[in-house]
Amino acid sequence: SIEEKKRLEELKYVNELVRARKLDHMLKLETLAEENIKLQKSFREAALARMETELKQKQEYTKEILKSRLEDEKVESLKSATEMKLQNLHLKRRLEQEMDSIKLEVDAKTSQ
Repeated sequence: SIEEKKRLEELKYVNELVRARKLDHMLKLETLAEENIKLQKSFREAALARMETELKQKQEYTKEILKSRLEDEKVESLKSATEMKLQNLHLKRRLEQEMDSIKLEVDAKTSQ
C-alpha cells in the first residue's frame, strides 16, 4: 500500500539522516583528536626545546666556572712561583751581604 511505501521511504530517509549525522559526528571527533595530537606534539616539542636550551645554558655555565677555576689556579701557581723567586733573591742577597761582611772583616784583620 501507498502508506506503507511512504512510511518505508520515511524510515529510509530518517535512517540515512541518522547515519549521516553519526558519520559527521565521527568525522568531527576524528578531526578533534588529530588536532589534539598535533597540539600535544607542539607542546612536547616546545618543552623539549626549553629543556635543550636550559641544558645548553647549564653546560655553558659549568664550562665557564671550570675555565674560571683553571685561570685562578694558574694565577695562584704564578703567585707561588713569584714568591719563591723573591725568597730566593732575598736569601741570595743576604748571603752576598754576609760574604761581603766576612770579606771586610778578613781584610780588616789582615791589614792590621
